[in-house]
Amino acid sequence: MRPHGQGNRLVQWGPDEMRTRVSTKGFVRLPLKGDIFIDHEQHRDADFSGPEIKHFSSYGSRFENCNFESLRPESWSFSSGEVLSEYVNCSFDGGRFPNTIVGRARFIGCSFRRVRMKSFALSAGDLIDSTFSGGIDLLQLWGTTGADADIYGDRTNVVKGNDFSEADIADPDFRFGVDLRQQKLPIGQDYLFVPDAAQVLARAYRAAVALEDLEQRRKLLSMIQTSQRSVESGQRDDFLSKRRLPRSLRETYELYFGFLSGHLTRKGSA
Repeated sequence: MRPHGQGNRLVQWGPDEMRTRVSTKGFVRLPLKGDIFIDHEQHRDADFSGPEIKHFSSYGSRFENCNFESLRPESWSFSSGEVLSEYVNCSFDGGRFPNTIVGRARFIGCSFRRVRMKSFALSAGDLIDSTFSGGIDLLQLWGTTGADADIYGDRTNVVKGNDFSEADIADPDFRFGVDLRQQKLPIGQDYLFVPDAAQVLARAYRAAVALEDLEQRRKLLSMIQTSQRSVESGQRDDFLSKRRLPRSLRETYELYFGFLSGHLTRKGSA
């Protein structure tokens, strides 16, 4: 039996059940071992590590210097509901997250090394001075709530000082004014950083329209228009990945990377 955390909540695992004390509801016996819901609590130097937790949700709580390493949850919600949850100097190293909800969460100085994430989608929270490595299928970081404003309300997010240089990102999605120059992004032949993307894409669009190969023209114009939607949302720069592509898209992305790369350094107005 291992107690977790400090404050008015105690989580314990026995042979057959989990016993949880919630300040507003007394003792509650949950039918599933490994379900945790933390509501308006403060945790410091707490140990939540290991594979026992299967479902986790936090509401309006704060975690500082907490250990969330080697997790194997079935679902994980960093922040639920309308109140922000905050994680400061916490470690999520070695975790496997098949189903993750970020919600209204703030991360400051957190470590996500050697993780495997299906998605990390932040549209109404803050990500500051945190480090990621390992595989991330979808990395969605927004500078404002943008299209989710009807859910979360209008909010400007803080996304700065983060290190993704050792992360394996399959599908990066930066929108609504995330400053990519304040992040360390992965480099290599499978990634393409597009500075001043509006001008680059405008040059590439004009060149693609003039192509005589109709199939190449169709593919390139479709990819350029997809990138332009990111710029129209407020992005100064864009970042693309061709990591772990399905076979049906490999040829198109190879074509696009090569074509767009040829327009990165060319001078001239858009």
